Amino acid sequence: MAPEEETALAEELYGIRRFLMQIFADLPNSGSVVDLQRRLLAEHARKGATRVEHDLFKHHRTKLRAIGDALAWLLLPAHTIRTLSKHPGRAAPAADGHGGRRIRHAGG
Repeated sequence: MAPEEETALAEELYGIRRFLMQIFADLPNSGSVVDLQRRLLAEHARKGATRVEHDLFKHHRTKLRAIGDALAWLLLPAHTIRTLSKHPGRAAPAADGHGGRRIRHAGG
């Protein structure tokens, strides 16, 4: 990746984070919490093809997590966040919604 391409990608990712922060700043009066969460997840899923891109996206994901943490602090009571940090529970299920397991439905 050429240096100018790297700079362009870094600026693009910064712009996306800035846009997401603008959405966050407008909450709860305007915008949708669910929409912000969806946008954060979509950005978090992006990956780079080269080593440089990988590093840029890794940095991007770290910053996205900070926005997600800020969203949690906006919406949840501090006691809930402290409790969750002490007892985080199981990992989130896989994208299929069943934790990677196939579930048989009754009658099927």
